[in-house]
Amino acid sequence: MEPNSCQEPVSTATEFLADPELAREIEKRSEPWEPDPEGVLFRQGDLPTALYFVKSGEVALGMETENRLVMCVRAGAGSLVGLPAVVSSKPYSMTAAPCAGAEISKIGSEEFKALIASDPALALKALQTLAAEVRLARRCCMDLIS
Repeated sequence: MEPNSCQEPVSTATEFLADPELAREIEKRSEPWEPDPEGVLFRQGDLPTALYFVKSGEVALGMETENRLVMCVRAGAGSLVGLPAVVSSKPYSMTAAPCAGAEISKIGSEEFKALIASDPALALKALQTLAAEVRLARRCCMDLIS
């Protein structure tokens, strides 16, 4: 998946939205994301290095299997991108590419883990975002088989 290649997403997802308190704490500790030559936040299969916060605009997320796009969503302003990989220390399961004009910040994986380990209320808020992502993935699976 290349930047902006997710032209017709399955869903513009609200499931990635961070609780306002969690978003504030992440913003305090984050730094602006600077695009690399590929223009993606991360690729499916990469090891997690950071959690990304969408300050404005959208990020397209796509999951591929056998060179076929099987899931495509967009995460809007206020969303956390890469949360499952960062929390589990497993590779990113999707490729994330910012849409034109998006403003993104990032917090390192270990710094994010230290943040939620220090505050159980923030950890619960992160868990609620993960639960919403699970519900979205299940809906997308149902769409694929129906």
